Amino acid sequence: MKTQLSSKTLICFFLFLSTCFSSFAQQISFGKEYWYIEYYDIEGRGVVQLPDGGYLFTANDRVGAPISTFKTTLFNIDSIGNIRWMQRISIRPTCLTNSIIMDSDSTYLIFGQTWNPKSFGATCTFIQRRSVEDSLLLMDICLGDIQYVNASSMILAENGDIIVCGQGVSLDNQINGGYICRLNKEGNLLWASIIPDGCDTTYEGFNKVTQLTDGSFMATGWSTSSVTINLPYNLFIAHVSADGQLLHSKVYLPKYNNFSNDGWGICSTSDGNALIGSHERHSDTSAYEICLYMLTPQCDTLWTKFVPGPDGYGSFGSDLRKTLDGGFLICGGSTFNRFDVLPTVIRLDANADQIWAEVHPLLNCMTFLINVIETSDKGAAAIGTTRCPNAQAFHIYFLKTDSLGLVTGEKEISLPKTEEAELSIYPNPVRESCHIHFGLGARQIQLFNLQGKVIREWLVPQGCTFMDVSLKNLPTGIYLFKVTGNQGEKSMRVVKM
Repeated sequence: MKTQLSSKTLICFFLFLSTCFSSFAQQISFGKEYWYIEYYDIEGRGVVQLPDGGYLFTANDRVGAPISTFKTTLFNIDSIGNIRWMQRISIRPTCLTNSIIMDSDSTYLIFGQTWNPKSFGATCTFIQRRSVEDSLLLMDICLGDIQYVNASSMILAENGDIIVCGQGVSLDNQINGGYICRLNKEGNLLWASIIPDGCDTTYEGFNKVTQLTDGSFMATGWSTSSVTINLPYNLFIAHVSADGQLLHSKVYLPKYNNFSNDGWGICSTSDGNALIGSHERHSDTSAYEICLYMLTPQCDTLWTKFVPGPDGYGSFGSDLRKTLDGGFLICGGSTFNRFDVLPTVIRLDANADQIWAEVHPLLNCMTFLINVIETSDKGAAAIGTTRCPNAQAFHIYFLKTDSLGLVTGEKEISLPKTEEAELSIYPNPVRESCHIHFGLGARQIQLFNLQGKVIREWLVPQGCTFMDVSLKNLPTGIYLFKVTGNQGEKSMRVVKM
């Protein structure tokens, strides 16, 4: 089993899986718009609870023929995991969403990776703000317009500012390191810092970030000298001021050869310290287990504690969240044997002592959880992915527990197959130009006004699956794009601003 399951590695893991397994798909209808979505593997990532007890979460999947084409879908499910609706998030030709967080003003934020429009082939970070009521797009920005950045995590500061961490490279390619930036609620950049680990390593980055009681920030992540995702990884910690100045940093090397101990989770504590979630090999059992570090703001260790899997088997974590009573929630998986990975949720008290652990029995399956939240009933809701022997691909997996850790609901969410391809437009609404992505065999693109009159049209070069088109000088309003090709006609509305 892979022991490196940080936020960064999980993305790489699914990029690899997407080239290996067969596809499954769904034709989704939204009124008079038809999106034909082809899925190969799909995994849930990020979950928030709605006021009515339901949940919003995002999911990533590979779409269509190009290997590099990935898309994000937003799901709205009820309290037991039944789909109420789902919506394709149109973000440039390709995107991978990392998470979703709820704001205090009835809006939520989605963020993840896409391609930098100013540097083809380089990744950047997108952030969208949408309304809870109708998912209307309120803000859409790309951090890659500022720097090459691959974001892993995002939180809200106490004043509502947006804090993003990940891996960053300066525009002149001279600085590589962990990336932290701060934006106001409107998405305007306040500051950005790229922090090398100070060691002779090739790559480093942050997986998670938290705000300490004094208003400063601490991030945890990884550094490595390897040019691949192979082991070993080091635990990388950095502490920055409220205005982004580096205060302290530290690298913890693995205690054993060929084992990693990168940081996959971090939460602040009431005494001004931070609890770090990492992995280490246990000296007694030799199993690879969750290891918790309690660190001071100076990045010094106060204590460490192992969180084992069931019956001495290994455990791994992917998310660490603080609960309202000052305790913590962990989600991830446990290695029951060399074939099975079981979804796991663990609740800790304020001293990081275990209160309960739910290791859900899904034998002969590979199932693990990626994100977890505390629910209004003091239970837990987690989202992740699963693949059982008879499945043709990885599917979304949702798990709900009560306050005692007993499972009150679970759902495997998969989509049936169709052979069609997708039509997507970015950005939408449009100011001057937009990017249209469509399936192979398209021959013509037409733009209609609400009266059905053709306003503009473009011929599609043979073999092309995307085009950039201009809507400059058109009046504001609603228009309809229609793509005609070998698979018939597909249409989608667009708003001109």
